[in-house]
Amino acid sequence: MNATEVSKVLAEDSPEEIQKILEKLEGIQNSFLAISWTSYYDYMFISEKVESILGYPYYNFRNNGVVFLQSITPSEVISTIFSELNAQLKELKKHKTYYEKQNILKANGALRTSDGSVKPVKFIGTILDVSVGEPESLLIACVYIDLLKIEKNKFDEITRTSEGLLNSLKQNYVRENRERFSNLRSAGEITSREKEVLDFLSQGLSSKEISRRMDISFNTVESHRKNLLQKFGVKNTASLLSRYFSIRR
Repeated sequence: MNATEVSKVLAEDSPEEIQKILEKLEGIQNSFLAISWTSYYDYMFISEKVESILGYPYYNFRNNGVVFLQSITPSEVISTIFSELNAQLKELKKHKTYYEKQNILKANGALRTSDGSVKPVKFIGTILDVSVGEPESLLIACVYIDLLKIEKNKFDEITRTSEGLLNSLKQNYVRENRERFSNLRSAGEITSREKEVLDFLSQGLSSKEISRRMDISFNTVESHRKNLLQKFGVKNTASLLSRYFSIRR
């Protein structure tokens, strides 16, 4: 996908502003932009600039996705990168609706270029979205900055520009997907028992079948179902499942 196509996926009704932000992110010097779900190997988007920065043909990234990027990440830095990002994510998750708030993730890393040399890079990203389910999946937009080509006196400016644009992208994405984030909030309010009932409903089971599976009374199942309808702001099970499926991947 190009920036125009991706903007229509991120904001189906009004993609123009998001497209402008993506184009500005694409224009940041000596960097490339990537967007992907953590549960998927394919990139939703990766800039063609990655070819000039790392030297590999673009089709490696287009066809092999995140797996290829991982394959050119030196093993000695992978654990450091994940450790840094997981620590930041843990802090973010202290806030119940962290997925709605502006956020910036940063990590120092390195990538192996086509000539075998190792190039230091700075990862600056934002969590655009989250999906419910096991495991949880995050939609992350990130800028990889080539530290070898950035003058020291320009680094802070490029970092601020990247963070500002990523925050704008996040803000616009949340605004353009209000119903989705409302559904995510609703999902965050349900109890573990309500979650079990919802999962069984999503499998097509009736209240009687669910009561047998969970070893609880029919009336208790119905009580959980009514609570779910209220929390998601819908009037029937079909609408409930429609909203639930919209936030799963």
